[in-house]
This record gives sequence, C-alpha cells and structure tokens, in this order.
Amino acid sequence: MFKAPTRLPHFQTLLDDTADARRVARYLDVTENTVKRWAKTGNAPRMASLALFWETRWGQSLLDCDAWNRDQIRIGLVASLQAKVATLEAKIAHLVELGNFGAANDPLFVNGVAPANGPVRLWPRAAGSGSAQHSDRYLRTLR
Repeated sequence: MFKAPTRLPHFQTLLDDTADARRVARYLDVTENTVKRWAKTGNAPRMASLALFWETRWGQSLLDCDAWNRDQIRIGLVASLQAKVATLEAKIAHLVELGNFGAANDPLFVNGVAPANGPVRLWPRAAGSGSAQHSDRYLRTLR
C-alpha cells in the first residue's frame, strides 16, 4: 500500500541527485545551513529524506514504474473486454440469423435491426390503459 522506500540513500547522495543546497532548503522550508549540516553528518530527519527522495531519479523511476505497471493492467483489461464484446456480438449475429420465431423477447429487434432508442413493445396494450397512444407514437418515431 505504501510506496515509501524502507531504506533511503545517504542524504548527501539525495542532495547530489537533486539540486544545490539553497533550492533544497527552500523546498524543505529550512535554512541552507541546516541542509548542509544534514548532508555533512548524514543525520537528516526521515521526513526530509523522504521528501527529497521523490525528487531524485530513484523516486521518479519508482513512480514511472508504477504508472507503467498500471497502464499494462488497464491495456490487458481493455483487450479482454474487447474480446468479450466481439464474442457477444458474434452470438447475437448467430441468433439473428436463426430467424424470427415469435418469441416473447422478440421486441429486441425490428425487421432484424436493433432500434437506436432501445427495446420496442410490439404487442398491443389493453384498451383504455392510457399508454397505448404513447406506445404508438414511440413506434412511429422508430420507422
């Protein structure tokens, strides 16, 4: 879960890989003398070393590697879903080829074509239900 490294390079190594002490001091919100003292003694607070680590080539490399791995997982997922869609489309095409046998779920297709607005009710509604006119209007929009 945590991406922070358990072992960090010496603070001077981190400092050498990033920038000069003045810029690091501004970045860490400490004085330049403090940064120089940490580099000389190697006793920088872990939080300062961690903050500086993510700015080095090692920290950036770790982030790039994580991003690449996530991208590869998503590429595989997309390929898998595209294959599933192709399989389902082939099954639907096969079922359409079989013909119209008047099944209860026939309203999925009108003359062998799926309507753009979704499924259509093709059977008549009960007289006086109030929705028969709405259904007729809906069918006219599909033609």
